[in-house]
Amino acid sequence: MVRFPCIIWSYIALTVVFVGSGLARYPYPESPGAPEITFHRNPLQTFGDLVADGLWQPDYAKIRTSMNLLSPLRLGRELGNSLRLAGGQHIEWIIWGGRKPLMLFMAVETWVSRGLDAKVQADLNRIADIIASERDRLDSEGWKLLMVPVPTKLGIYREYCTWPVWEPSLLNRAPLDMDHSDEVYGYFYKKLQENGVPAIDLQTIYRHALVQRPGLLLYPPSESHWSGEGIRLAAQNTARAIASISPLHDRIPHMPTYLEVDHIGDLAKAYDPFPELLFKLNKVWHFHDKLINGELGRGYRYPANPIGLVVAVGTSYTGQYTWYKNQPVGFAWQLGLHLDNVEVQNRPMAGHGSLESYKVFSNLRHEIAKDFDDKHGKGLPKVIVWEFPIRDINNILELASKN
Repeated sequence: MVRFPCIIWSYIALTVVFVGSGLARYPYPESPGAPEITFHRNPLQTFGDLVADGLWQPDYAKIRTSMNLLSPLRLGRELGNSLRLAGGQHIEWIIWGGRKPLMLFMAVETWVSRGLDAKVQADLNRIADIIASERDRLDSEGWKLLMVPVPTKLGIYREYCTWPVWEPSLLNRAPLDMDHSDEVYGYFYKKLQENGVPAIDLQTIYRHALVQRPGLLLYPPSESHWSGEGIRLAAQNTARAIASISPLHDRIPHMPTYLEVDHIGDLAKAYDPFPELLFKLNKVWHFHDKLINGELGRGYRYPANPIGLVVAVGTSYTGQYTWYKNQPVGFAWQLGLHLDNVEVQNRPMAGHGSLESYKVFSNLRHEIAKDFDDKHGKGLPKVIVWEFPIRDINNILELASKN
């Protein structure tokens, strides 16, 4: 009788366990049971122009993504990351505040905290000029443009961070002695004003709110986006600005009602921790948030005969909390609640940058205007609200240079 070496049986047992737990979707029932294998044509591989549309090949990116979602891979990854976190390792693109309460920040914001220099000023001048030219074109077509630059979380909650902060670059570990984001944000806001582009100074609004209400969380501790209160303040002040540049009127919600949620921040999720071994993240893993979803006795009223149109374009900030179905708690819906009888359209693009979101709107602006005019009559005021994080200005310039 031939006996197989124990190592072979070990491999067989591991394979059975791996495949079995994947098919059983244990311990994550929402995971796929098997990788998703799809094919697409590759236009770069035409077999000497014999196949015009390109040869068929597996969609490796989609296969890789679906494999990462398999229960056994996810379990091993999260358990390993939790042990790394317990051992003191941190992701290089996340900054730990180092004070109480714990705050996590995105390291990509550090360039804003460095403040102004000649290059930053030149970049800010250029993007302000680009926006001014868009404002002129929109004005000629009957649209009003309002900019909503979103300040960095590091700039709003600098007191929760231990300075100096070290940048994540492997080539340059120069420390930041303190936050200078007011210089960058203030200069850009000033350039927009000089160019005649309406904008709201959300950095000053947020900082004043913190002076009046110390401890107010405008960004959840483990989240890179704004909280329900951050959204409310942004919507309220954006509505006031819309009223100042158009015939539309802002309003304060009467006896607001709230959707209360336990939110897990995206920065905490980035560590991909095993839920039973949260270790250092357990205090900020859940954030209890309150999101305005209407008014007592009337709910959230969508205007049947609006007197104007507002289109909100931007990034995942505008898209924040819009995944709660049938709950008007995102920035665009909050904006509609703070305006009197105005249709507000929600058109953000998460993960693509605010310039891409604006370009999509720009390509559709005539169709959007015509559709609104056909339904409600011509000549009604139209406003485009362009939200974008101040930290993404470099990306906007990079995208603009390619077009």
